[in-house]
Amino acid sequence: MITRIFKNWILILREDSHMRMLLMLLSIAFVLRIWGIWNIEQTDEFNEVFEALKVDSGNLNFDRWNKKVLIYILAIEYGIYFGIGWVIGLFHSVSDFASKIVVDMSPLFIIGRATSAIFGTAIVFVTYAIGKRLFNRETGLFAALFLCFNFVHVEHSHLVLVDITMTLMLTISFYFATLMMRNGGKRSYYLAGLFAGLAIVAKIPSIFILVSIGTSHLIYCRKKSINIKGIFLHKHILFVIFGIVSGAILGNPAILLGLPKYLGWLKMLFGAYRGTSDQIDYWSPINGYRFYIVSLYQNMGLPLFILTILGLIYFIFKPKKEVLLLLSFALPFYIFMANSKWVLTHRYMIPIYPFLSIIAGAFFFEITQGLKNRKKLIIIATIFLLVIPVKNVMLFEISLLQQNTRYWAKEWIEANIPKGSKILIDAGRTINTSSPPIFNNRKNVLLMINKIEKIEEGKTFDDSRIVDNRSVIYFKYLLNNLPDITYDLTSTELGRNIKGLEYYRNQGYDYIIISSGITWVAWNENWAKKHPVSADFYRSLDQELELIKFFAPSRTRNGPVIKIYKVK
Repeated sequence: MITRIFKNWILILREDSHMRMLLMLLSIAFVLRIWGIWNIEQTDEFNEVFEALKVDSGNLNFDRWNKKVLIYILAIEYGIYFGIGWVIGLFHSVSDFASKIVVDMSPLFIIGRATSAIFGTAIVFVTYAIGKRLFNRETGLFAALFLCFNFVHVEHSHLVLVDITMTLMLTISFYFATLMMRNGGKRSYYLAGLFAGLAIVAKIPSIFILVSIGTSHLIYCRKKSINIKGIFLHKHILFVIFGIVSGAILGNPAILLGLPKYLGWLKMLFGAYRGTSDQIDYWSPINGYRFYIVSLYQNMGLPLFILTILGLIYFIFKPKKEVLLLLSFALPFYIFMANSKWVLTHRYMIPIYPFLSIIAGAFFFEITQGLKNRKKLIIIATIFLLVIPVKNVMLFEISLLQQNTRYWAKEWIEANIPKGSKILIDAGRTINTSSPPIFNNRKNVLLMINKIEKIEEGKTFDDSRIVDNRSVIYFKYLLNNLPDITYDLTSTELGRNIKGLEYYRNQGYDYIIISSGITWVAWNENWAKKHPVSADFYRSLDQELELIKFFAPSRTRNGPVIKIYKVK
């Protein structure tokens, strides 16, 4: 059977140039997303990996509810990794597995990043499928091509972050919403709801996919001349609801046991977006609408950005239900994120790029119809549209040639700074996720174990809501497997727990290590008002101390800026 399927695919590829182009495009998309996953990092990745390990240990964490779909996928993958490792003799037991990963977690990050690369490539394919379903094969191919070289999509398909997973789930949901609009089948209604439920428990802003499902339902009912009462009482709505519920439970089974806490989490999260939550230390003073328009322009490149805007204008004056369906998600999602008072970041727009790519592809198809020498003109126009995105993506890929700055700095520190030195370092409250991954000494690990063991049942160590009293097992394994080179480290706790510079001089600190992954907050006006001592501390370092080593990203190296100061 497999041989027959393979032969059929070979026959299709021989006879269908369009399918050859799609396969080539998906291959390029995958290579762009998988290359360099061993030389890239992002602080938030640690949250996802640690949460997945907690799931594998039987801890579902009823205090932290976001990003669960990715976390459960990772938990399954890590279980498979252990199983394979046990079979081939890499791990002799669960204890041996834990002992090895606490000192070198890189295999877990590689697994997670490879998953994101696969999911990112899958989004390119789903974008093609939606474009083909709503318009035609060429529109689908154009849309997939535009998304293939979208910089922020490529970049975050390298990382263990939830945005790519969420986008895959909601685009699949949208694909089934297009089938709802066409045929109104029960299966389409259920699957649209199922993947919507998965997307929502992955990350709450994807809830706007429900607007698309509702829009698709209305278009179908109008086509069938169903009256108002019939629209709201249509029996297929039950399939959507059942799909959403089953998707949410599948994506996060803990909801069944902790629904009240989940609802409390949602309340806190929406408070964060509105700027009313007292658990968030910094708010963006930047206008979100302007920020994200600039973000779209930067990630698409000016020619493709203009094409997309012209396509939106064109379809306003020549409306199509297909474009209305695309905008039913993209527009409310954009408005919600632009109105957010929380952190603004380029990756938050990842979910709307497939939709904008399809609009751009549909418009590109429209304006190239009937042209003389159409194929040559399309090739020339495509090169013009993609020259900036391709350049940006290739520069990013080149930046992954050399070791990440964090590990580059780690090697230098362990070779040049005496072990046992007293160091203030930019890190989290429990682990180092931003500065060079050097190890704390035995005394400090014991102190951390003591703090974590004192956490009350049902409580967490800090507002990240990751470390509870059952997380102590990680630090106990770490204590028993510490490497030879360790340091007396004091964390800045993401910059929140810093005293005046004179304090560190008087307490005999030898070095201060800071990372741009954390220090950027010192220049955030709202954060600086809440933490004035810390902001002044970071701003004064270059004037007060000797900078002995500086590690910066370059054309061939990715990562944060790392600065090492000698305390006089």
